[in-house]
Amino acid sequence: MNAIGNATIEEVTSCFENENSESEGQKKSQSFGWCTEQLNGLRRRVGQWKLTEVSKDDMLGIKVETGHNHSIPGSEALIRAGQTVGEAVVQLRALDPETMPECWRNISHQKDRDIPQTHLILKREGGQLWHIDGIHRMLAWLYYEKEGTIRAFVWEAAEVAADGSSTI
Repeated sequence: MNAIGNATIEEVTSCFENENSESEGQKKSQSFGWCTEQLNGLRRRVGQWKLTEVSKDDMLGIKVETGHNHSIPGSEALIRAGQTVGEAVVQLRALDPETMPECWRNISHQKDRDIPQTHLILKREGGQLWHIDGIHRMLAWLYYEKEGTIRAFVWEAAEVAADGSSTI
């Protein structure tokens, strides 16, 4: 992951709303509410937003906190809680797209999109990157074997020392 500079919560929120608004052929994300709650929760914590570039190798190790399931009832979930994006792309290749039509529609919508012009939203806690927004963009990037990097806003938790002071 390559740091570009610092970012503000206003920049992150604006980007998030633009990335997830309804557009032609694409409806508003079902996880919009969950992501909004995550961003609001991070506003109340001590940390710093940074703008970075995330590589394919970085994406493979990003974890998904809550899992992700747009599968039809009775089908296997695409991503289980705590699974990495790398594990999810292996699962994506193994599953029948018919068992997850909405998820597949979101992924395939990204195929010809200029993904490097989009952003991911992540957080880093305990040295681990966690997904907040952009799971379908990452899955598409890896599934379609795109090259280069994607920009990401990454919230990094401040480390609190024994004396109560914090560092980022």
